Amino acid sequence: MKVVRVEEAGPGMKVSKDVVDLRGNLLYKAGTELTLEVIEKIRGRNVTHLFIDDTGGPSAAPASAANAADVDADLDKAFADVAANPVMAELREAAKRYLKSRK
Repeated sequence: MKVVRVEEAGPGMKVSKDVVDLRGNLLYKAGTELTLEVIEKIRGRNVTHLFIDDTGGPSAAPASAANAADVDADLDKAFADVAANPVMAELREAAKRYLKSRK
């Protein structure tokens, strides 16, 4: 399993964990194969990173893992509208720690 930025995801990749938006709403279940339409819908819901199946099967396309700077920048952007809210700021930091630990 790899963590990739949504911008790096491509058609044919499969998500290895459920895709949820910032409110926790389920967008796609684990195992969903990405298409251009699915990727655009995920971007539209402000999801910044995906867990991708990299077991080497036919649908596991090569992708580079997100680096720490990309994780920070993407989450800062996603949480920009709620940066003044201390609860949301803590959630942003927790998300950063989690995504960085999954590399």
